[in-house]
Amino acid sequence: MGVIRKTASPEVKAIIELVFIIFENGIRSVTTIIGFYLTIKFVKISKGRISKFRLISFASFSISFIFLYLILPFILRFTDFYVALMPFPWASLPFQAPITGAHLTVSLTKILDWNGVVITLWVFYIYQLIVLIGTIFLGRRWHCSMLCTFVGAHAEAFGEALPLIPHNKQRPRSKVIRPRIRTILFLFQILMIIICLALMVTWGIFFFTGAVTIPVRILINIERIKYLVFELYLMIFFMLFLGARSYCYYCPAGTLLGVIGRIVGQQITTGLTKCNSCGLCNDVCKMSIDIMNKAKTGEPVKTINCVGCGVCVETCPTGNLQFTTIFLTKYHSRKARSLLKTDCRQKT
Repeated sequence: MGVIRKTASPEVKAIIELVFIIFENGIRSVTTIIGFYLTIKFVKISKGRISKFRLISFASFSISFIFLYLILPFILRFTDFYVALMPFPWASLPFQAPITGAHLTVSLTKILDWNGVVITLWVFYIYQLIVLIGTIFLGRRWHCSMLCTFVGAHAEAFGEALPLIPHNKQRPRSKVIRPRIRTILFLFQILMIIICLALMVTWGIFFFTGAVTIPVRILINIERIKYLVFELYLMIFFMLFLGARSYCYYCPAGTLLGVIGRIVGQQITTGLTKCNSCGLCNDVCKMSIDIMNKAKTGEPVKTINCVGCGVCVETCPTGNLQFTTIFLTKYHSRKARSLLKTDCRQKT
């Protein structure tokens, strides 16, 4: 669509846009939900167990797709607000949309005039508020393993089958990425944060003061290139050949949510039982976190890279691991005390 939009007839443009909307809102949602079903079947056939949280996670992702990509667009009769769901909150959308009426290549005014901008901004702010509140209670798990309809959902739906080429021939199901590759992804992480902050600050200055530090056309092109290179093409390549969560290593939104997660006490608790050094927790971790060495000594695993998917917890054969935050720790303690009181009353 980007290549032919200047030369194509209005009829051809309409067909291309319709195909894109059907794919983005319908086909992507349906195939991902099918992926959840196949993942559950695969794990069970492999004589593994699907944890209660992972089932909740798959259901939560499915609800996100159904509501945000199917039900809400149908109710509003407006499909283009999906750009408001771009990774939180590293988007210039709140500044760019009111100025240009668009974000990236999507015009938000085409169908509903400036009401399209208003709807998109409302969706954006409500979504960010929901993400922030949930992260305070559940850490990075809330968005990255329950809500994210981009890499988060796709990683959990298709992660068992990726990468296409195993990283370790001796342990072909291992997701651990080599240290050199992780270093490269870390550099991407720093670069993305710098670019996103620079774009947000530049757009913000223009929005609040009207001062043009960089021409709007150049700003839009920079953001498009960033999106296409780092958030689309490289993301797909890394997903296929490094692993389903490869973009999560350098996602600026994920980095910020990881920092918030650390503030609210997100960690993987170890030492619940004795670690037998099987290494399964390390193999299944899609973020290449060295969980086993911590588990050996009973130390908690604290890192901003943990997306809280819970696969390591359900894979551990000795039940040695537990994902937790300050809120979850208090919740489980209160629940345990309540069960203890109930048990004591029954005995008396």
